[in-house]
Amino acid sequence: MAWPLSEFCFCGESVLFSCILRPEELLERTRDQTTSDYVVMFFRFVTSGEIQRRAEFFEPFISGLTNSTVAQFCKSSVEPMGEESDHVHIIALSDALGVPIRVMYLDRSSCDTGNLSVNHHDFIPATNSSEGDAAMGLNPAEEKPYITLLYRPGHYDILYPK
Repeated sequence: MAWPLSEFCFCGESVLFSCILRPEELLERTRDQTTSDYVVMFFRFVTSGEIQRRAEFFEPFISGLTNSTVAQFCKSSVEPMGEESDHVHIIALSDALGVPIRVMYLDRSSCDTGNLSVNHHDFIPATNSSEGDAAMGLNPAEEKPYITLLYRPGHYDILYPK
C-alpha cells in the first residue's frame, strides 16, 4: 500500500508528536489499522535510515543474506510493509532509538524429548552508533531491556509485563 508523503507525515505527527495520550486513547488509536500501519511504516523508515547511515557496519550481514547493496536491501526488505524482519532490522532499530530490546523465542531444538524452552536474546544499543555493533554497547547484565518482543517466524509481537 502506498501513501502520499504528506498524508504519511501528517498522520505520523498526529500519532507520535501532537499530544500526550492517555493509555486508553493510545490503545484506541493503535487499534485503527491505518494508524497502526503508519506507525509500523515510521519505524521501518527509522530502521532503514539507521542501516543506510551505518552501511559499512551492516554490509557484511546484508551481503550474507542477499546479493544486493545496502540501499537495495533497504528498499526491498526493510521499507515495504509485509516484509519479514530479522536480527539486522532489530539491531538497527535498537541502535537508532537507543532502546534495549529483548526478543523472546520458543526453542524447539529439544522437542524430540518433549521439552520446549523459552529463550531470549537482548539487543543493547551500541554506545557509539556510528561504529561498532550492539554487542559492543552497554553490558547486557547491566542494562534491562525496555521493550520485549516475542518472535514468531517473520513477525514480532509486543509482550507486556504483568
